[in-house]
Amino acid sequence: MDENRTVRQESHTSLVKRDTAVRVGNVGSGGMVTARAMQSVGAYGPYLREDEARAVLDRTDMPIAWQTLLRFLWQAGPRISEALGVTVDDVRFTEGTIRVRTLKRRKRPDGSPNVQYRLVPIQNDLLGLLGRQLAESQPGKGARLWPWTREHASRRIHAMMVAAGIDEDHCHPHAWRHGLAVNCIRQGVPLPLVQDQLGHASLSSTAAYLQMTIADRKEALAKVRF
Repeated sequence: MDENRTVRQESHTSLVKRDTAVRVGNVGSGGMVTARAMQSVGAYGPYLREDEARAVLDRTDMPIAWQTLLRFLWQAGPRISEALGVTVDDVRFTEGTIRVRTLKRRKRPDGSPNVQYRLVPIQNDLLGLLGRQLAESQPGKGARLWPWTREHASRRIHAMMVAAGIDEDHCHPHAWRHGLAVNCIRQGVPLPLVQDQLGHASLSSTAAYLQMTIADRKEALAKVRF
């Protein structure tokens, strides 16, 4: 068996194990459901709740570039590598959007890259902070807004989330992306719009967020008369 096939099988096995643990409630000793399972969705794992996001975003001791990056993750839901690829030229202040290059696209039949972009709307608070950031840093044309490596950004985001009191299991850039999806769906945003915002190639990938979390089920069943 070749190495690539082994890696694919191991990744699939890990995903199935994680999904199964969430489905059965991740029951620990004494029949208690762990916090990780209480705040996981489908096969995607832990997500960030709105109150947790606010706990991080409301901190005033962060440099402005980190404030804008975290708000962008929360409002637009990009993958961290997609966010770090955004340049000055991708910000459309008059439209209130940012252009994001969508990753995880299969190559074209001829083997050439399948380069695709999507426009994601952002809120006025982020637009204002981005204006301040650009005025202070004066970046050149084509410069990246957040010129860090993925590893450095992930470490800093983890540290800022831990400092805000977030469960360490959720202190990962992808938890912001999952949190946006769950937040949008809970508030009634149509699934195709969530798909466009996240840059999913297939609606079935977005539909995985429809699976109710254990916390959702507990809340719903608490209203049922038995």
